[in-house]
Amino acid sequence: MVVDSATRLDAGWASMKNGSLLRAANGTFDVLVTADRNMHYQQNRIGLSISALVFPGNRARLVKSGVFAIVQSLLRVRPNERP
Repeated sequence: MVVDSATRLDAGWASMKNGSLLRAANGTFDVLVTADRNMHYQQNRIGLSISALVFPGNRARLVKSGVFAIVQSLLRVRPNERP
């Protein structure tokens, strides 16, 4: 398994909104990890192969406590899937 990651800021995508962000990440990354629970309902993902893993929040304590679950989800995710 090859792991390459970047934050929106690292990738130069800090000012992008969700639709543009999904299109920019598509083909570069396999999975977008986000805390935006409405992304799936607000964005048209037709034609995109990127999957999205929606985490219930972005507070450090919550993320740290959920690392195992995040890793397990990333190991199971398939193209264009919402695990």
